[in-house]
Amino acid sequence: MAKEQALSALQYNTFLGLGGDEEFVLRQLSQGNDIPKIETLFLVKTFRDEPKKSAREIFADICVKLDLNRLGSEKKMTSTAVSCYGEFDVIRRQNIKEVQMLTREKPKGNPARSGDNEPAIPEDIIGYYQLDLDELAEFVDRLPPALLATLRCLRTGSETGAQIGARMDINLTSVSNHFSDIYRRMHIQRIKPRKHKRIIARLAYLRSAEKKKMVGKPGAPNSLDST
Repeated sequence: MAKEQALSALQYNTFLGLGGDEEFVLRQLSQGNDIPKIETLFLVKTFRDEPKKSAREIFADICVKLDLNRLGSEKKMTSTAVSCYGEFDVIRRQNIKEVQMLTREKPKGNPARSGDNEPAIPEDIIGYYQLDLDELAEFVDRLPPALLATLRCLRTGSETGAQIGARMDINLTSVSNHFSDIYRRMHIQRIKPRKHKRIIARLAYLRSAEKKKMVGKPGAPNSLDST
């Protein structure tokens, strides 16, 4: 008999929104490492979220987000968090595999490839990759100034790295590194077509800008004008 899936849709979305340090803690716990060991591993971890919290503080934040404090003991909270994370990781890998298969398929009645030899742009690219635009906008809100400036240079998502580098007065390698960091922070690095990621990042940037512009205004529209 198949094991009943314990992971709820709300928990799945919560896992999707976790930061790099939080997922690092869960991954290490699932590998059998305890909190003191994870704290030691943090000392040699190159990239960390800001502000830098201890492994125990990060785990406490995870428990709040997953509503695990009701379980009482740290042992139960840890085992439940690890179990849910394991299910989340399996489902995430399945979803990524399905998206990659869809990306490789030729859309019926439409050209399979765009001019730059990448898959044609889906009409609803956010829905196509099962993303939450408001959640992506929150990731954009937390980007450092240099990465925000990189997104500001995008107009259609088709700009080349050389064009963006010229506008920002940085070299092509720096532009590439900026985008890699942006995609990692937005958790969209799994998406293969570069143009798709750039368009998604641009839409998230526009949503972030729109939300800031409409703060405090009653009846603010939810629509996004990406033109």
